[in-house]
Amino acid sequence: MELFFLAALFILDVCTTEFILMNGGQEMNAVMVGIVNSSSALHLMVKGIVLAMIITTIYYANRVIKHSGTFALVILIGWYITVIFHNLGVIFL
Repeated sequence: MELFFLAALFILDVCTTEFILMNGGQEMNAVMVGIVNSSSALHLMVKGIVLAMIITTIYYANRVIKHSGTFALVILIGWYITVIFHNLGVIFL
């Protein structure tokens, strides 16, 4: 269930970021600037690859140390909730 929530947050991140960019905003993440500014499809593809890597890492971590991947997942969900709220603040404020 948490993995689906994380995937939804990734999608919301891409959608809100693209909306901000289409309305004159700028990408704040220095690592993602070149990717986000080049194309929406590339942005979505990179986020999808990152999500797949995170899911793989979570499953592996849980096999090595019980619940360690789940703990990391909860932290990531918290981080992406913060990102979405930031993006919504930029859009609506």
